Amino acid sequence: MRNRLVLVACVLGCAGAFTGPAYGSQVIARNATNVQLAVNAQGVALVTFRDHGRGKPLHMIARGAVNARVRPPRAGVPQVKFRLDYTGGRLFYGHGVWRHFRNGCQPYDGPALEWLVAACKAPDGSYWALQNWQTQLPGLGFKPWLAKQKLWWLHLSHWTGAPAQLDVYQDWVYSHHIEEVFGQ
Repeated sequence: MRNRLVLVACVLGCAGAFTGPAYGSQVIARNATNVQLAVNAQGVALVTFRDHGRGKPLHMIARGAVNARVRPPRAGVPQVKFRLDYTGGRLFYGHGVWRHFRNGCQPYDGPALEWLVAACKAPDGSYWALQNWQTQLPGLGFKPWLAKQKLWWLHLSHWTGAPAQLDVYQDWVYSHHIEEVFGQ
């Protein structure tokens, strides 16, 4: 019986190790400035921004990935991702659609979002949001000392209904010497 439990635990551990993470957003740029969001009636988004490495504005077209958080990670099942075109539409449509893009964004009326840069309600009732945060900050509250630790990552999300709920808890480990943060 004990060997069977060990085998089941090993199989479940291996299955969990080979599944991809379920992302609720996707990184589209780092240290972006002058960020603007537009969404048309076909559910396609246009994100215009200046990248930290380039001087001129970039026009990125994004589509898909609605409710990416709904699909739980499973081995062999690819996670939902945005299809991104950083050429302003030339990759998807053969020409730059950003010049004549018809913005159908309505004011965002969803729940408050942290680190919000831009958000809107699309004509189909779905929500699009751009959020900016520093993903690579060092632990324990240290100030960043490397360039990559100072980068602000611009994330794009697309969803219907209520946004995902994040539950975070604090605890102590190793005889109350180290603070631990965990959640789901």
